[in-house]
Amino acid sequence: GDLPVRMLWDRSGENLLVETAGFHQEGLHVVNAKSGQVVAFYDLQRTYSGLCRAGDDVWVSGGKGGPQATYAPLHHLQWRDGVLSSLGALAPLEMPKKNTFVGGLAVGKDGAIFATNLEADEIIRLDGGSVTARATIGYRPLGIAVNSDGATVAVSNWGEETVSMLNTRDLACKAKVRVGNHPNDLVFGKDGRLFVACAGSNTVSVLRDGKVVETIG
Repeated sequence: GDLPVRMLWDRSGENLLVETAGFHQEGLHVVNAKSGQVVAFYDLQRTYSGLCRAGDDVWVSGGKGGPQATYAPLHHLQWRDGVLSSLGALAPLEMPKKNTFVGGLAVGKDGAIFATNLEADEIIRLDGGSVTARATIGYRPLGIAVNSDGATVAVSNWGEETVSMLNTRDLACKAKVRVGNHPNDLVFGKDGRLFVACAGSNTVSVLRDGKVVETIG
């Protein structure tokens, strides 16, 4: 498929789930790691850059639905016993089509789903498919990651060169840190440092305790 944007392992570690978001085959591919073959594909019509998993449950961001697309800000699937199946599209009433563009996704330690909404410059927490918390953050929030203790969620604000650090329960802001240009993907290291890829400046900003401690060229 066109434009592979995200990938993660299934629970067994035998298959790689690859999300594609280009002009053809927007959906989720299952690649067997040993053979290198695509063993399954699930067409989702519209996807963007979010992919996360909890056990056998998989969530994929639906981006911004066009006039010909079925509105689904979030796709909920399950990969079990070698079969990929849909558990339905999530379209909570609190996420109206006209101002929803789901980008990044992450799963918290308590099973909550965190999603960035580029259209409204906000982050959303979902529990059981319902929005239980939301907060306005930076311009065009994109990437998202939860730290190892599950207390902090970090979001890259692509349009304003910042990263927001938030409490996972109520999304209260702990810190807003200036990083490189166009921050997109980010990940927490095992030692608690946060690594932020900044596409516009071709650098990685390294954060510890809410401050940039290193910039890698």
